[in-house]
Amino acid sequence: MRKRAMNKKKALTTMAACGLVAALGVGGTMAYLTDSEQTTNTFTIGKVKIDVQEPGWDTTDKNNNNIPDKAEDVVPNQELAKNPLIENTGSNSAVVFLKVTVPTKYVTQVADDGTVSKDGRKSQEIFYFKDVADAQNQERNNFDANWQELVDEEVQDTGATASKDGVRTYVFGYKTKLLKGQKTSSLFDKIQMKNVIEDEILPDSANDIKVEGFAIQSEEILDKTGKDLTDELTTANLKTIYDIFIKQGTSYDAAHGTTTGHDYSGNEKDANTNNSKDVHGNNR
Repeated sequence: MRKRAMNKKKALTTMAACGLVAALGVGGTMAYLTDSEQTTNTFTIGKVKIDVQEPGWDTTDKNNNNIPDKAEDVVPNQELAKNPLIENTGSNSAVVFLKVTVPTKYVTQVADDGTVSKDGRKSQEIFYFKDVADAQNQERNNFDANWQELVDEEVQDTGATASKDGVRTYVFGYKTKLLKGQKTSSLFDKIQMKNVIEDEILPDSANDIKVEGFAIQSEEILDKTGKDLTDELTTANLKTIYDIFIKQGTSYDAAHGTTTGHDYSGNEKDANTNNSKDVHGNNR
């Protein structure tokens, strides 16, 4: 019985070996047996789009000189409503930033009682940025707590002199992701001109306050270790994300010695005439 079983096992092995040999024998004369099919995955590419708005800014310009009437002939200590914010009008959530550029003047500040500052004439800003609840005599900057100031990204002051103005920039990142259709809180609600000696301000010099909004996708922004920086919008992560945006916004082509602008050119379109909404948030 044991012998017959062994013989049967041997026969099966031989047949398998013969079968393998036969398969190898026909392989050289016949094409491979093949089959194919496909599946198509359709994706839509997301779009990050924002509108910078200032609902409180009065754009009335009856004399058509491109300066709002309430912004003409501003006097020291005067306050004006100005409340920049960002609305996400794209299809994807975003991490958003605001950059505020203001002139600096070579002027002397004066206290409300007429006392001249001991610092004398120096390069300084001439506007405060305030909350709506701040009293007129509360003379200091008061930015909204939902925005994180990114001091390392700012230009503190290029230095004004008696013959030229300087520039100061602020950069803020919003502490939470901005979902489609959402608005940020306003970075500030009003501005106030400092009490300075007006005769020291250069005649016909620009007193523009420039506000720029930036946005980048709010997911899958990876650091060198592969960690998603948008998981936690800490000050450090916001700074890194802002750096990525700026680097992506302007690409340097070493081969041709040229710079190509992308999302950020440094000279952005007017929020009142660009994109889907005007400066007050109204649809065009």
